[in-house]
Amino acid sequence: MITNSDAIEIENFIESEDYNKENESPRRGPSLSSQSYPFEALGARMSYTLTKRDPDDVFKGNLIGIKSILYNWLNLLLIFLIFAPLSFFLKWGVIADFILSALALIPLAHLISEVAEDLALHTGDVWGALINASFGNAVELIVSIEALVQGRIKLVQYSLIGSVFSNLLLVLGCALVAGGNNSEFDLTGVSANIILLMIGSLVIATPQMMEEEQSGAKKNALLISRISAIVLFLAYGQLLFWLYQNSKAAEETEKYKLKPWCSALCLAVLTGITTGIGEILVSSIEEASKEIGFTYKFTMLIILPFLGNGVEHYAAVVFAWNKKMDLAINTCVSSSTQICLFLMPLCVLLGWCMDVDMNMGFEDKFVPVMFCLSTIITFAIISDGASHWLEGSMLLTLYFLFGAILCFDETGGES
Repeated sequence: MITNSDAIEIENFIESEDYNKENESPRRGPSLSSQSYPFEALGARMSYTLTKRDPDDVFKGNLIGIKSILYNWLNLLLIFLIFAPLSFFLKWGVIADFILSALALIPLAHLISEVAEDLALHTGDVWGALINASFGNAVELIVSIEALVQGRIKLVQYSLIGSVFSNLLLVLGCALVAGGNNSEFDLTGVSANIILLMIGSLVIATPQMMEEEQSGAKKNALLISRISAIVLFLAYGQLLFWLYQNSKAAEETEKYKLKPWCSALCLAVLTGITTGIGEILVSSIEEASKEIGFTYKFTMLIILPFLGNGVEHYAAVVFAWNKKMDLAINTCVSSSTQICLFLMPLCVLLGWCMDVDMNMGFEDKFVPVMFCLSTIITFAIISDGASHWLEGSMLLTLYFLFGAILCFDETGGES
Protein backbone atom coordinates (compact mmCIF):
# COMPACT_ATOMS: atom_id res chain seq x y z
CA MET A 1 0.00 0.00 0.00
CA ILE A 2 1.30 3.46 -0.91
CA THR A 3 1.63 5.75 2.10
CA ASN A 4 1.50 9.53 2.21
CA SER A 5 5.24 9.72 2.81
CA ASP A 6 5.88 7.57 -0.27
CA ALA A 7 3.76 9.90 -2.35
CA ILE A 8 5.63 12.96 -1.06
CA GLU A 9 8.99 11.36 -1.88
CA ILE A 10 7.81 10.57 -5.39
CA GLU A 11 6.54 14.13 -5.82
CA ASN A 12 9.86 15.56 -4.67
CA PHE A 13 11.81 13.26 -6.98
CA ILE A 14 9.71 14.16 -10.02
CA GLU A 15 10.21 17.86 -9.31
CA SER A 16 13.96 17.38 -8.81
CA GLU A 17 16.64 18.38 -11.30
CA ASP A 18 17.97 14.79 -11.44
CA TYR A 19 14.71 13.53 -12.85
CA ASN A 20 14.53 16.30 -15.44
CA LYS A 21 18.13 15.64 -16.55
CA GLU A 22 17.49 11.94 -17.00
CA ASN A 23 14.29 12.59 -18.96
CA GLU A 24 14.62 15.29 -21.59
CA SER A 25 10.85 15.62 -22.01
CA PRO A 26 9.18 14.03 -18.99
CA ARG A 27 5.46 13.41 -19.20
CA ARG A 28 3.97 15.58 -16.52
CA GLY A 29 0.79 14.70 -14.70
CA PRO A 30 -1.54 16.21 -12.14
CA SER A 31 0.12 17.28 -8.92
CA LEU A 32 -0.70 15.52 -5.69
CA SER A 33 -2.45 17.49 -3.03
CA SER A 34 -0.72 17.76 0.31
CA GLN A 35 -4.04 17.16 2.03
CA SER A 36 -5.26 13.98 0.33
CA TYR A 37 -3.89 11.29 -1.94
CA PRO A 38 -6.72 9.63 -3.88
CA PHE A 39 -5.96 6.24 -5.34
CA GLU A 40 -6.26 7.48 -8.93
CA ALA A 41 -3.81 10.33 -8.35
CA LEU A 42 -1.37 8.04 -6.57
CA GLY A 43 -1.54 5.53 -9.39
CA ALA A 44 -1.03 8.25 -11.98
CA ARG A 45 1.95 9.72 -10.14
CA MET A 46 3.50 6.35 -9.40
CA SER A 47 3.20 5.42 -13.09
CA TYR A 48 5.97 7.90 -13.81
CA THR A 49 8.45 5.41 -12.40
CA LEU A 50 8.06 3.80 -15.85
CA THR A 51 11.00 5.85 -17.13
CA LYS A 52 14.23 4.94 -18.83
CA ARG A 53 16.26 5.49 -15.71
CA ASP A 54 16.24 1.88 -14.45
CA PRO A 55 14.99 -1.16 -16.40
CA ASP A 56 14.50 -3.02 -13.14
CA ASP A 57 11.80 -0.53 -12.18
CA VAL A 58 9.68 -1.24 -15.27
CA PHE A 59 7.99 -4.35 -13.88
CA LYS A 60 7.21 -2.65 -10.60
CA GLY A 61 6.02 0.46 -12.42
CA ASN A 62 3.62 -1.54 -14.58
CA LEU A 63 2.19 -3.17 -11.48
CA ILE A 64 1.61 0.27 -10.01
CA GLY A 65 -0.08 1.35 -13.26
CA ILE A 66 -2.36 -1.69 -13.12
CA LYS A 67 -3.19 -0.83 -9.52
CA SER A 68 -4.20 2.69 -10.53
CA ILE A 69 -6.55 1.29 -13.19
CA LEU A 70 -8.09 -1.16 -10.72
CA TYR A 71 -8.82 1.54 -8.15
CA ASN A 72 -12.44 2.03 -9.21
CA TRP A 73 -15.62 0.96 -7.46
CA LEU A 74 -16.89 -0.74 -10.65
CA ASN A 75 -14.12 -3.30 -10.28
CA LEU A 76 -15.82 -4.66 -7.16
CA LEU A 77 -18.00 -6.52 -9.66
CA LEU A 78 -14.96 -8.55 -10.74
CA ILE A 79 -15.99 -11.03 -8.05
CA PHE A 80 -18.59 -12.30 -10.54
CA LEU A 81 -15.76 -13.53 -12.76
CA ILE A 82 -15.53 -16.39 -10.27
CA PHE A 83 -19.23 -17.09 -9.89
CA ALA A 84 -20.21 -16.96 -13.58
CA PRO A 85 -17.99 -19.92 -14.64
CA LEU A 86 -18.97 -21.79 -11.46
CA SER A 87 -22.63 -21.35 -12.33
CA PHE A 88 -22.03 -22.59 -15.87
CA PHE A 89 -20.00 -25.68 -15.02
CA LEU A 90 -21.95 -26.61 -11.87
CA LYS A 91 -25.30 -26.21 -13.67
CA TRP A 92 -26.85 -23.61 -11.37
CA GLY A 93 -29.39 -22.81 -14.09
CA VAL A 94 -29.69 -20.48 -17.07
CA ILE A 95 -31.02 -17.59 -14.97
CA ALA A 96 -27.95 -17.67 -12.73
CA ASP A 97 -25.71 -18.02 -15.81
CA PHE A 98 -27.30 -14.97 -17.44
CA ILE A 99 -27.29 -12.69 -14.39
CA LEU A 100 -23.79 -13.56 -13.18
CA SER A 101 -22.19 -13.34 -16.64
CA ALA A 102 -23.94 -10.04 -17.38
CA LEU A 103 -22.67 -8.54 -14.11
CA ALA A 104 -19.17 -9.84 -14.83
CA LEU A 105 -19.10 -8.06 -18.19
CA ILE A 106 -19.61 -4.60 -16.62
CA PRO A 107 -16.15 -4.29 -15.00
CA LEU A 108 -14.55 -6.03 -17.99
CA ALA A 109 -15.95 -3.31 -20.27
CA HIS A 110 -14.49 -0.66 -17.97
CA LEU A 111 -11.05 -2.28 -17.82
CA ILE A 112 -10.82 -2.82 -21.57
CA SER A 113 -11.76 0.80 -22.17
CA GLU A 114 -9.19 2.08 -19.67
CA VAL A 115 -6.33 -0.07 -20.96
CA ALA A 116 -7.15 0.71 -24.61
CA GLU A 117 -7.15 4.43 -23.85
CA ASP A 118 -3.79 4.05 -22.12
CA LEU A 119 -2.36 2.17 -25.11
CA ALA A 120 -3.67 4.85 -27.47
CA LEU A 121 -1.45 7.42 -25.72
CA HIS A 122 1.61 5.62 -27.11
CA THR A 123 0.47 5.40 -30.72
CA GLY A 124 -0.39 8.92 -31.85
CA ASP A 125 -3.70 10.39 -32.94
CA VAL A 126 -4.55 8.19 -35.93
CA TRP A 127 -3.74 4.78 -34.46
CA GLY A 128 -5.03 5.95 -31.11
CA ALA A 129 -8.40 6.73 -32.68
CA LEU A 130 -8.45 3.30 -34.34
CA ILE A 131 -7.61 1.57 -31.05
CA ASN A 132 -10.36 3.42 -29.24
CA ALA A 133 -12.76 2.60 -32.08
CA SER A 134 -11.88 -1.08 -31.85
CA PHE A 135 -12.02 -1.45 -28.08
CA GLY A 136 -14.52 1.28 -27.13
CA ASN A 137 -17.40 -1.21 -27.43
CA ALA A 138 -15.32 -4.35 -27.10
CA VAL A 139 -17.87 -6.22 -24.97
CA GLU A 140 -20.64 -5.67 -27.52
CA LEU A 141 -18.29 -6.82 -30.29
CA ILE A 142 -17.19 -9.97 -28.45
CA VAL A 143 -20.77 -10.91 -27.53
CA SER A 144 -21.81 -10.33 -31.15
CA ILE A 145 -19.02 -12.55 -32.49
CA GLU A 146 -20.00 -15.31 -30.04
CA ALA A 147 -23.59 -15.01 -31.24
CA LEU A 148 -22.48 -15.16 -34.88
CA VAL A 149 -20.52 -18.34 -34.18
CA GLN A 150 -23.73 -19.85 -32.82
CA GLY A 151 -25.72 -18.52 -35.78
CA ARG A 152 -27.88 -16.23 -33.65
CA ILE A 153 -28.35 -13.35 -36.06
CA LYS A 154 -31.28 -11.67 -34.31
CA LEU A 155 -29.33 -11.47 -31.07
CA VAL A 156 -26.59 -9.55 -32.87
CA GLN A 157 -29.04 -7.22 -34.61
CA TYR A 158 -31.16 -6.41 -31.58
CA SER A 159 -28.33 -6.10 -29.05
CA LEU A 160 -26.36 -3.65 -31.22
CA ILE A 161 -29.38 -1.50 -32.11
CA GLY A 162 -30.46 -1.69 -28.47
CA SER A 163 -27.08 -0.23 -27.47
CA VAL A 164 -27.74 2.73 -29.77
CA PHE A 165 -31.20 3.23 -28.21
CA SER A 166 -29.66 3.04 -24.76
CA ASN A 167 -26.96 5.61 -25.58
CA LEU A 168 -29.21 8.10 -27.37
CA LEU A 169 -32.26 7.92 -25.14
CA LEU A 170 -31.35 6.54 -21.70
CA VAL A 171 -27.73 7.60 -21.21
CA LEU A 172 -28.04 10.96 -22.98
CA GLY A 173 -31.35 11.62 -21.23
CA CYS A 174 -29.83 11.02 -17.80
CA ALA A 175 -26.82 13.19 -18.71
CA LEU A 176 -29.03 16.11 -19.76
CA VAL A 177 -31.08 15.82 -16.58
CA ALA A 178 -27.88 15.75 -14.49
CA GLY A 179 -26.57 18.79 -16.40
CA GLY A 180 -29.49 20.93 -15.24
CA ASN A 181 -30.49 24.19 -16.95
CA ASN A 182 -28.69 26.16 -19.67
CA SER A 183 -25.78 23.79 -20.24
CA GLU A 184 -23.78 24.69 -23.35
CA PHE A 185 -21.48 22.48 -25.40
CA ASP A 186 -19.41 22.52 -28.58
CA LEU A 187 -21.24 21.28 -31.67
CA THR A 188 -18.19 20.64 -33.85
CA GLY A 189 -17.64 16.95 -33.18
CA VAL A 190 -21.18 16.13 -32.05
CA SER A 191 -22.87 17.39 -35.22
CA ALA A 192 -20.58 15.32 -37.46
CA ASN A 193 -21.28 12.20 -35.40
CA ILE A 194 -25.04 12.67 -35.32
CA ILE A 195 -25.31 13.37 -39.07
CA LEU A 196 -23.38 10.18 -39.85
CA LEU A 197 -25.57 8.35 -37.35
CA MET A 198 -28.69 9.55 -39.21
CA ILE A 199 -27.20 8.34 -42.50
CA GLY A 200 -26.35 5.01 -40.85
CA SER A 201 -29.91 4.60 -39.57
CA LEU A 202 -31.29 5.09 -43.09
CA VAL A 203 -28.78 2.61 -44.52
CA ILE A 204 -29.66 0.01 -41.90
CA ALA A 205 -33.39 0.46 -42.60
CA THR A 206 -32.94 -0.07 -46.38
CA PRO A 207 -32.64 -3.93 -46.46
CA GLN A 208 -35.80 -4.31 -44.38
CA MET A 209 -37.74 -2.00 -46.71
CA MET A 210 -36.50 -4.01 -49.72
CA GLU A 211 -37.76 -7.27 -48.24
CA GLU A 212 -41.23 -5.79 -47.77
CA GLU A 213 -41.45 -4.08 -51.16
CA GLN A 214 -40.17 -7.01 -53.22
CA SER A 215 -41.25 -10.61 -52.86
CA GLY A 216 -38.39 -13.07 -52.67
CA ALA A 217 -35.84 -10.29 -52.17
CA LYS A 218 -34.04 -11.90 -49.24
CA LYS A 219 -30.88 -12.63 -51.22
CA ASN A 220 -30.86 -9.11 -52.62
CA ALA A 221 -31.34 -7.69 -49.11
CA LEU A 222 -28.34 -9.72 -47.91
CA LEU A 223 -26.22 -8.42 -50.77
CA ILE A 224 -27.37 -4.84 -50.10
CA SER A 225 -26.47 -5.30 -46.41
CA ARG A 226 -22.92 -6.35 -47.33
CA ILE A 227 -22.50 -3.46 -49.75
CA SER A 228 -23.93 -1.10 -47.12
CA ALA A 229 -21.46 -2.45 -44.55
CA ILE A 230 -18.54 -1.49 -46.79
CA VAL A 231 -20.04 1.96 -47.39
CA LEU A 232 -20.54 2.53 -43.65
CA PHE A 233 -16.95 1.46 -42.99
CA LEU A 234 -15.74 4.06 -45.48
CA ALA A 235 -17.96 6.70 -43.86
CA TYR A 236 -16.55 5.89 -40.43
CA GLY A 237 -13.01 6.08 -41.81
CA GLN A 238 -13.79 9.55 -43.15
CA LEU A 239 -15.08 10.56 -39.72
CA LEU A 240 -11.86 9.39 -38.05
CA PHE A 241 -9.78 11.29 -40.59
CA TRP A 242 -11.88 14.43 -40.10
CA LEU A 243 -11.54 14.16 -36.32
CA TYR A 244 -7.78 13.76 -36.75
CA GLN A 245 -7.61 16.89 -38.90
CA ASN A 246 -9.57 18.90 -36.36
CA SER A 247 -8.07 17.44 -33.21
CA LYS A 248 -6.11 19.61 -30.84
CA ALA A 249 -2.57 18.73 -29.86
CA ALA A 250 -2.34 16.59 -26.74
CA GLU A 251 -1.49 18.44 -23.60
CA GLU A 252 1.81 17.80 -21.91
CA THR A 253 -0.06 16.71 -18.80
CA GLU A 254 -1.44 13.65 -20.61
CA LYS A 255 0.32 10.61 -19.25
CA TYR A 256 0.30 6.88 -19.59
CA LYS A 257 0.16 4.32 -16.81
CA LEU A 258 1.49 1.23 -18.58
CA LYS A 259 4.21 0.44 -21.09
CA PRO A 260 2.88 -0.46 -24.58
CA TRP A 261 3.73 -4.16 -24.25
CA CYS A 262 1.99 -4.32 -20.88
CA SER A 263 -1.13 -2.57 -22.25
CA ALA A 264 -1.23 -4.99 -25.21
CA LEU A 265 -0.79 -7.98 -22.90
CA CYS A 266 -3.56 -6.75 -20.59
CA LEU A 267 -5.88 -6.24 -23.56
CA ALA A 268 -5.19 -9.77 -24.80
CA VAL A 269 -5.92 -11.25 -21.36
CA LEU A 270 -9.06 -9.16 -20.86
CA THR A 271 -10.31 -10.02 -24.35
CA GLY A 272 -9.82 -13.73 -23.66
CA ILE A 273 -11.70 -13.53 -20.36
CA THR A 274 -14.50 -11.49 -21.95
CA THR A 275 -14.83 -14.05 -24.73
CA GLY A 276 -15.38 -16.83 -22.19
CA ILE A 277 -17.92 -14.83 -20.17
CA GLY A 278 -19.64 -13.72 -23.39
CA GLU A 279 -20.06 -17.33 -24.45
CA ILE A 280 -21.86 -18.08 -21.18
CA LEU A 281 -24.10 -15.05 -21.65
CA VAL A 282 -25.02 -15.84 -25.25
CA SER A 283 -25.79 -19.50 -24.53
CA SER A 284 -28.11 -18.66 -21.62
CA ILE A 285 -29.81 -15.39 -22.51
CA GLU A 286 -32.78 -16.66 -24.55
CA GLU A 287 -33.79 -19.44 -22.15
CA ALA A 288 -33.23 -17.18 -19.13
CA SER A 289 -35.47 -14.46 -20.57
CA LYS A 290 -38.24 -17.01 -21.09
CA GLU A 291 -37.96 -18.34 -17.52
CA ILE A 292 -37.88 -14.84 -16.02
CA GLY A 293 -40.88 -13.80 -18.13
CA PHE A 294 -39.24 -11.16 -20.33
CA THR A 295 -40.06 -11.07 -24.01
CA TYR A 296 -37.20 -11.76 -26.41
CA LYS A 297 -37.10 -8.22 -27.81
CA PHE A 298 -37.28 -6.62 -24.37
CA THR A 299 -34.29 -8.67 -23.23
CA MET A 300 -32.20 -7.95 -26.32
CA LEU A 301 -33.13 -4.30 -26.85
CA ILE A 302 -33.40 -3.13 -23.23
CA ILE A 303 -31.86 -5.48 -20.63
CA LEU A 304 -28.67 -6.55 -22.42
CA PRO A 305 -27.71 -3.05 -23.67
CA PHE A 306 -28.47 -1.57 -20.23
CA LEU A 307 -25.92 -3.91 -18.67
CA GLY A 308 -23.42 -3.43 -21.49
CA ASN A 309 -23.60 0.37 -21.35
CA GLY A 310 -23.29 0.64 -17.58
CA VAL A 311 -19.78 2.12 -17.76
CA GLU A 312 -20.73 4.75 -20.35
CA HIS A 313 -23.89 5.57 -18.40
CA TYR A 314 -21.92 6.22 -15.24
CA ALA A 315 -19.23 8.25 -17.03
CA ALA A 316 -21.69 10.44 -18.96
CA VAL A 317 -23.74 11.28 -15.86
CA VAL A 318 -20.61 12.15 -13.86
CA PHE A 319 -19.35 14.39 -16.68
CA ALA A 320 -22.72 16.16 -16.92
CA TRP A 321 -23.01 16.58 -13.15
CA ASN A 322 -19.60 18.29 -13.18
CA LYS A 323 -20.80 20.59 -16.00
CA LYS A 324 -18.58 18.93 -18.63
CA MET A 325 -21.37 18.63 -21.17
CA ASP A 326 -18.98 18.32 -24.13
CA LEU A 327 -17.58 15.10 -22.71
CA ALA A 328 -20.98 13.80 -21.62
CA ILE A 329 -22.69 14.29 -24.98
CA ASN A 330 -19.70 13.09 -27.00
CA THR A 331 -19.60 9.93 -24.88
CA CYS A 332 -23.19 9.10 -25.83
CA VAL A 333 -23.22 10.17 -29.47
CA SER A 334 -19.77 8.92 -30.50
CA SER A 335 -20.44 5.52 -28.96
CA SER A 336 -23.70 5.26 -30.92
CA THR A 337 -21.92 6.26 -34.14
CA GLN A 338 -19.25 3.67 -33.46
CA ILE A 339 -21.84 0.92 -33.12
CA CYS A 340 -23.82 1.97 -36.20
CA LEU A 341 -20.89 2.66 -38.55
CA PHE A 342 -18.28 0.25 -37.19
CA LEU A 343 -19.65 -2.67 -35.15
CA MET A 344 -22.78 -3.41 -37.18
CA PRO A 345 -20.95 -3.39 -40.54
CA LEU A 346 -18.10 -5.40 -39.01
CA CYS A 347 -20.54 -8.07 -37.88
CA VAL A 348 -22.09 -8.22 -41.37
CA LEU A 349 -18.67 -8.70 -42.97
CA LEU A 350 -17.58 -11.23 -40.33
CA GLY A 351 -20.79 -13.16 -40.95
CA TRP A 352 -19.98 -13.13 -44.65
CA CYS A 353 -16.55 -14.62 -43.92
CA MET A 354 -18.11 -17.23 -41.60
CA ASP A 355 -20.84 -18.11 -44.16
CA VAL A 356 -23.53 -16.75 -41.82
CA ASP A 357 -26.34 -14.71 -43.41
CA MET A 358 -25.89 -11.75 -41.10
CA ASN A 359 -27.74 -8.77 -42.53
CA MET A 360 -29.21 -5.44 -41.43
CA GLY A 361 -32.83 -6.36 -42.17
CA PHE A 362 -35.21 -6.61 -39.20
CA GLU A 363 -38.34 -8.73 -39.13
CA ASP A 364 -40.65 -5.77 -38.45
CA LYS A 365 -40.85 -2.05 -39.13
CA PHE A 366 -40.97 -0.97 -35.50
CA VAL A 367 -37.25 -1.24 -34.64
CA PRO A 368 -35.80 0.51 -37.72
CA VAL A 369 -38.47 3.23 -37.54
CA MET A 370 -37.72 3.86 -33.86
CA PHE A 371 -34.02 3.90 -34.71
CA CYS A 372 -34.48 6.62 -37.34
CA LEU A 373 -36.81 8.66 -35.10
CA SER A 374 -34.37 8.44 -32.18
CA THR A 375 -31.53 9.88 -34.23
CA ILE A 376 -33.75 12.68 -35.59
CA ILE A 377 -35.02 13.60 -32.10
CA THR A 378 -31.49 13.55 -30.70
CA PHE A 379 -30.29 15.83 -33.50
CA ALA A 380 -33.18 18.25 -32.83
CA ILE A 381 -32.29 18.40 -29.14
CA ILE A 382 -28.56 19.03 -29.48
CA SER A 383 -28.58 21.13 -32.68
CA ASP A 384 -28.72 24.46 -30.80
CA GLY A 385 -25.58 23.75 -28.75
CA ALA A 386 -27.43 24.08 -25.44
CA SER A 387 -29.50 21.77 -23.27
CA HIS A 388 -31.67 21.69 -20.16
CA TRP A 389 -33.14 19.01 -17.95
CA LEU A 390 -36.56 18.97 -19.69
CA GLU A 391 -34.99 17.75 -22.94
CA GLY A 392 -33.35 14.92 -21.04
CA SER A 393 -36.63 14.08 -19.36
CA MET A 394 -38.33 13.82 -22.76
CA LEU A 395 -35.66 11.39 -23.99
CA LEU A 396 -36.15 9.24 -20.88
CA THR A 397 -39.93 9.31 -21.38
CA LEU A 398 -39.50 8.06 -24.95
CA TYR A 399 -37.14 5.32 -23.80
CA PHE A 400 -39.53 4.08 -21.11
CA LEU A 401 -42.40 4.12 -23.63
CA PHE A 402 -40.26 2.13 -26.03
CA GLY A 403 -39.48 -0.37 -23.27
CA ALA A 404 -43.15 -0.69 -22.28
CA ILE A 405 -44.12 -1.53 -25.86
CA LEU A 406 -41.43 -4.20 -26.05
CA CYS A 407 -42.67 -5.76 -22.80
CA PHE A 408 -45.83 -6.85 -24.61
CA ASP A 409 -44.24 -7.74 -27.95
CA GLU A 410 -44.19 -11.53 -28.04
CA THR A 411 -42.65 -11.75 -31.51
CA GLY A 412 -38.97 -12.43 -32.07
CA GLY A 413 -36.66 -15.25 -31.16
CA GLU A 414 -34.15 -17.15 -33.24
CA SER A 415 -36.57 -19.85 -34.31
